[in-house]
Amino acid sequence: MRAFLIDWLIEVHNKFELSFQTLYLIINIVDKFLASKTVSRRELLPKKFSEVIYSL
Repeated sequence: MRAFLIDWLIEVHNKFELSFQTLYLIINIVDKFLASKTVSRRELLPKKFSEVIYSL
């Protein structure tokens, strides 16, 4: 599941030409979130990603 989400984040990163620091930061946040909660694949779909982040 993590790989699916990270691949999507990299696509977004490339599309918007964000800095590498931004990518590393969001991956760090995602890793901390996934370490603290059980999340199904359905919840990790890109359309749900903002809800996951806001739940932090």
